[in-house]
Amino acid sequence: MPRAIRFDRYGDRDVLYIADVAVPEPAVGEVVVEVRAAGINPGEAAIRNGTLQASFPATFPSGEGSDLAGVVSTVGDGVAGFAVGDEVMGWSWRRSSQAEYVAVPVTQLIPKPTRLSWEAAGSLYVVGCTAYAAVRAVDAKRGDTIAVSGAAGGVGSVVVQLLRTKDATVLGIASPANHHWLAALGVVPVSYGDGIAERLRSAAPNGIDAFIDLFGPEYVQLAVDLGVAKDRIETIAAREKAQELGTKAEGSVDASTTDVLSQMAELVASGRIEIPIAATYPLEKVRDAFAELEKRHTHGKIVLIPSTARTSDPAHHEGAGMPLSDYFVEPPADWLFRPHGRVVALLDDEHSLVAALEELARDQVPRNSVYLLGGADGVEHIDPSGRHHGLRGRISRLVDTIASEGGDIEDDCRHVEAGGYLIAVRAPRAERTPIVETLRAHGGHSIRYFGPLTTVDLSN
Repeated sequence: MPRAIRFDRYGDRDVLYIADVAVPEPAVGEVVVEVRAAGINPGEAAIRNGTLQASFPATFPSGEGSDLAGVVSTVGDGVAGFAVGDEVMGWSWRRSSQAEYVAVPVTQLIPKPTRLSWEAAGSLYVVGCTAYAAVRAVDAKRGDTIAVSGAAGGVGSVVVQLLRTKDATVLGIASPANHHWLAALGVVPVSYGDGIAERLRSAAPNGIDAFIDLFGPEYVQLAVDLGVAKDRIETIAAREKAQELGTKAEGSVDASTTDVLSQMAELVASGRIEIPIAATYPLEKVRDAFAELEKRHTHGKIVLIPSTARTSDPAHHEGAGMPLSDYFVEPPADWLFRPHGRVVALLDDEHSLVAALEELARDQVPRNSVYLLGGADGVEHIDPSGRHHGLRGRISRLVDTIASEGGDIEDDCRHVEAGGYLIAVRAPRAERTPIVETLRAHGGHSIRYFGPLTTVDLSN
């Protein structure tokens, strides 16, 4: 039987369990979605432990989850615009997305862009719509200086990027471990802790125009103390403090429309915004997933992958028979220089490619971390002159950079033409070793690491 996350009483993570449930029947105007990915969020932990009982009481047994992406399996009466087999993304307001199947009104779904990975699509609703609402609440515009607390978290990592698309100067409050990532986005990193007011004043000698708090009430008070206008202070984490001080507290509900979600999905699919995936967990590891989330220092999103997705997705199941292009997402235009860097390698044939992908998937490397840059069988093609053709035509900078670093791009191109594959795997510098070892174990060669500030030849 299909499975779903449930809890029968308020409590810590140990109240969560997996229940066998019937496949839901769609009501009029609904479809049933086979869930491929479902992001988890701090609000779900607060509902489950009873913190939000007064505002959002649970009815037991309760399901859990809002974010979702998957494939339509059944269509109810009165549905137009969606059919069985369509890839969709959206949200549930019934606390039900952390399951293998979920019934969803079509007014809460949009088509999933083909270039968007399941992990990103299945974790975009809450962070994307919340970020949109927060940025809108402070009326962010070009030339503004805007401070953001919790700048490297699930919502924060989207907020700072959305602000940068508006040409604002962004002061990102985060731990030193995340400063490199923020700086690579053009964000001014600021450490939290004692002396933060002085550090913010030093970083913005002409003053701060707006403040977005994503962490807690102390930052709402800090914003007021710094002289930020109250109508340009927004919090998603301290509603009571906002009411006390007369500041704003708009969340995802204020931007929960398919139009907003479509705008955010297009920004991610086009590469203008990246959704960092901190980790993926199978449904049965939901307690572990929330344990990681509740540390409150996660960089990016944590995503649950139901077993139906793990057995039908080519990144999780050998011989699934899907096109090679379905293994990959489109690299952003500036992918090579994005935070975390990339391991680039050549693989000789399709068998080696699939075997390497299988092992990377078992090691929980998310699908949206793997880019196919060049390949045979019409998937991609680059020629020795540096021109690039194919489904994802965005690697001229790779060609230029390898050439400038002394790499023999012509040899790489000939290899691809002969039937090989050129791939890239997103990897922080500290985590690149196991990825390199996996690629080598499956015949990967001409391996290079491209970081934001460095290029390393790892061929030997």
